[in-house]
Amino acid sequence: MYQLIVYNSYMYKQEKISLIIPAKNEKSNLLRLLPTIPQVIDEVLVVDGKSIDGTREFLENYPKVKYLLQQNSGKGAAIQLGVNNAKFEYIICMDADGSMDVNEIPLLLSLLIDKKNDLVKGSRYIYGGGSSDLTAIRSLGNKVLLRIVNLFFKCSWTDLAYGYFGINKSAYQELGISDYRNYGNGFEIETVIFCRASRFRLRIKEFPSLESKRWTGKSNLMAIPVGLRILFAIFFERFRNSNHFNPR
Repeated sequence: MYQLIVYNSYMYKQEKISLIIPAKNEKSNLLRLLPTIPQVIDEVLVVDGKSIDGTREFLENYPKVKYLLQQNSGKGAAIQLGVNNAKFEYIICMDADGSMDVNEIPLLLSLLIDKKNDLVKGSRYIYGGGSSDLTAIRSLGNKVLLRIVNLFFKCSWTDLAYGYFGINKSAYQELGISDYRNYGNGFEIETVIFCRASRFRLRIKEFPSLESKRWTGKSNLMAIPVGLRILFAIFFERFRNSNHFNPR
């Protein structure tokens, strides 16, 4: 039996917040996650990647949650659909598997709204952050890809492939994420957003985030294929004005 939650009871300093949660076969995790979302969230959009575990039937009757069924597959497509349907200017994206801590949302919002940043991204590698889920190969891959990004975009980030972030909707729309067919639709979406935000000189800030193991079920992420998609995204974003990097 789910708990009734009224998300629009409290605003964050007179600002309303949309929360986007991509989900594919995450019903059991959503049962645990949704009741924990803090009251500063005014709108929750769960984007369903055509789940077969009863996610749709559960969410269509869940109070104060906007259910969206995505047509194009992939996490990036889910985030794009969520942003297009979000009603409010400030948007947070987080995973449905319980690996990201909802108690970090106030810190994220403080950096996004109070400190007037355009993009605030979680990091597992700065003081106060960490992970009990990263495998050795994923951690190594993340660090290698991160070094390339920092070199290409002259930034000093500490984490790359982590999808806990907040952004201004107007800033997101300026990035033109949906410019290219079948590009940015997968797990590389965070890399595309972060690299393009750096290229557009948005105000970007990292916050410490503790990543836990997923509560139940199996991840849809496959390290090597995702790593290759991220690598392609990095080079495309760096040389996107060149005809050699056009995914059309």
